[in-house]
Amino acid sequence: MSNLKKFEETLGSLDLEVNRLNAVSQAYKKLEDLVESYDTIIDKLKENNTTFIKIKDEQNKHLNSIEDNFKKINKSIHQASLELNSTLEDKIDTIRKENKEFYRDLESTIKIKLDDNKSQIKQLIESERLQLKQIIETTVKQSEEKINSNIVTHSELQTKAMNTLKWSIWIIGFISIILLALITFKTFQ
Repeated sequence: MSNLKKFEETLGSLDLEVNRLNAVSQAYKKLEDLVESYDTIIDKLKENNTTFIKIKDEQNKHLNSIEDNFKKINKSIHQASLELNSTLEDKIDTIRKENKEFYRDLESTIKIKLDDNKSQIKQLIESERLQLKQIIETTVKQSEEKINSNIVTHSELQTKAMNTLKWSIWIIGFISIILLALITFKTFQ
């Protein structure tokens, strides 16, 4: 009987070992499943990271483009200012030359007509003064209109650029939040 008992004990031990091996096999299977799940999660994170980097690069390109546009606008404003100053200087020089010529003509006319009639001289001086005043006023008015139109144009361009920048930042921020939420959701799932 002792052989039979030993045989039963041996069978019992084998049964326990088989159960333990089954448990170890199941644990190993679960571990393999977890490793596969972690590999899948890591792949998804890498993919999402690549996508996020692409979005970031696009955002940087867009911001650089906006900076370039602002530089171009500032350059245009500066050039317009230089052109306006140059135009004003040219107009002032022209007016000075015309004034010199006018006064030369006026002097000769005055000398000739001084003897004829003093009242005619006064009327002539007054009319010439009014003409000069009108010339100066129209020149200043034209220059002022050019300045105002340049300022309005450039301020509209800056406002459009700022609105574009603001909307771009909002959209990129919203996309970033969605991506972060998806990454977080996938991580905890």
